[in-house]
Amino acid sequence: MALSIVASPKVSAPPSLTSAEAAGSLGGPVLVSVPVAAPAGAADPTAPHEQLLLTIPDVMAQLQLGRSTVYDLIRTRRLPSVTIGRSRRVPVAAVRTFVAELAEVAA
Repeated sequence: MALSIVASPKVSAPPSLTSAEAAGSLGGPVLVSVPVAAPAGAADPTAPHEQLLLTIPDVMAQLQLGRSTVYDLIRTRRLPSVTIGRSRRVPVAAVRTFVAELAEVAA
């Protein structure tokens, strides 16, 4: 399989012409960029990712609780958590469920 590369001579355009106008006036190829909508259901690569797991300091900030209290909730299994290597993480869904249960008991 052979590849062939076609090169057009590089000619500098006068400042009044854009590169596309200069290429078109010289008979060269004109490249046009057209925005294309993303297919339905495709994730936007520039959108921030949803956080799935929280660190203990993140949970402390979200619940406005101290470190010992958060670890007590984990130890008593009122706040589910997972261990990855030596790191402890709390699923975002677990924090939301915990808060919903607190609101339910208070009502």
